[in-house]
Amino acid sequence: MTPAPEIGRGLWDSEFGPMEAYARLCTRDTAAADRLVLQAEERSRTAEQDGVCAAEGLPTVVVALNSVLDTAVAWATVPTDRAWLSAPLLAWLERAGGADTPQPDTEEPLAVSGLRGLAASDGELFWWSCVEGMPDAWLARRLGRSAAQVREDVLRVTAEFRKRSSLAHSFRTQDSVCQSYAGLLDATARQCVLSLPMDLQGHLQQCPTCTEDFACLSADGTELPTAVAEAVLRWNGSAYVASRRKEPGNAVVSPAQQAPSRRSSRRRSRHSLGRCLPLLWVAGAVCGMALVASSLQLAKDSAFPRYVPPPRTMPEPDSDRPSGPPTTPEVSAPSRPGADASRPPGYDRVAKRDAQSKPPSTDRSPAQQADDGPSQGSDEPPRPPACTAVFDVTNSWDGGVEGRLILTPQWALNGWRVTFQLPDGTGIYTWDGIHTKEGSSVTVKPENYNRTFAAGTALSIGLVLNGDADNGTWLSDVRLDDRSCPL
Repeated sequence: MTPAPEIGRGLWDSEFGPMEAYARLCTRDTAAADRLVLQAEERSRTAEQDGVCAAEGLPTVVVALNSVLDTAVAWATVPTDRAWLSAPLLAWLERAGGADTPQPDTEEPLAVSGLRGLAASDGELFWWSCVEGMPDAWLARRLGRSAAQVREDVLRVTAEFRKRSSLAHSFRTQDSVCQSYAGLLDATARQCVLSLPMDLQGHLQQCPTCTEDFACLSADGTELPTAVAEAVLRWNGSAYVASRRKEPGNAVVSPAQQAPSRRSSRRRSRHSLGRCLPLLWVAGAVCGMALVASSLQLAKDSAFPRYVPPPRTMPEPDSDRPSGPPTTPEVSAPSRPGADASRPPGYDRVAKRDAQSKPPSTDRSPAQQADDGPSQGSDEPPRPPACTAVFDVTNSWDGGVEGRLILTPQWALNGWRVTFQLPDGTGIYTWDGIHTKEGSSVTVKPENYNRTFAAGTALSIGLVLNGDADNGTWLSDVRLDDRSCPL
């Protein structure tokens, strides 16, 4: 069943969540954001009456968000209004050379071509399900249909978007290097492989255009919402996607109804390998429990004592050795009542001897061993840290910076917790993570879409910091799951 043509405005009539979320990114406080939304609405109505449409063929939300940004750009020309704009937006306007500077003619992003290729109703449904991240139950209530029907249509329009994007990708004007990777890029994206070929990975790190194409064509779909938002919004599309996923249903969906939708969203966004890992963990746990149960049963039926001294690594004096042959019949006596029957004969003597014969080097820290001078293992190189951190500053201004905190742990993550310290009085805004701040301590937890990472995979959190750096240092004592991550 194809969605009705009027699906666009009907999905968010009297629901200004998208415009409010984008306006909050553009302004310094909620009051200014509300005023920006009202002026953007008036600007959109005036443009419709004049027959002007800057985003022809794109979903209605895209038109509204660009109207918010256009209004914010107009604010930047008025000193009293400019004071209410956010520092990152003002920095972007300065880098762009001002609102009146003509932008160079560039090739249309692949995501925009894919959106324009969809039918109007399909484009609306794709935007709300993919970029806004609204659950099927919410869309079904808005459309007056069943969740199963909506889910079927969401899968259909997503497949159609990838088909349109693939067609546009094959006809895009590319230089010789990008053209040489076009076939490999398309095949790798369709197969959703676990690791990219090294040459393709190196090319994607050098070419933003091919990186965007890969995100649009990938069957994984994890990066698709950000790629689409970055393509249709001139500024801060990734932060907009993150802000919309903080509360997927906003005030429309109750907490009891949000829970299954969030789980469904996580299942859709995880890689196919990620969906298999829980099953493997369950299977491993079941096998482990079975082995433990079998071992306990064998130990119960055995006539030998359960305590077995560990293998000795040093010779022992003859005086400490037990005299006489082993007393196997007596050690099965725990089944008989008595004060001494709870332990096998010789238990205390063997335990004491084993405690005295432990090699001292096994329980000593590397620092303690180093105090005694060089040892046989002193030539071994130091081990690399289990986690590394980098604060990549992408923009700075007087009194603040914008950047990404990139952490690379050597263990797999299934849910994570990042903590760090800020200079006193520093304000913070995050995306790709939900933060709480107590004094100068900040804790960041995952969004619904970035909870799991394989070992060695980089975890990235977007940060905007307003304040004064402490001797040029913005972050200190960075930790991931209470493990230190040196910067």
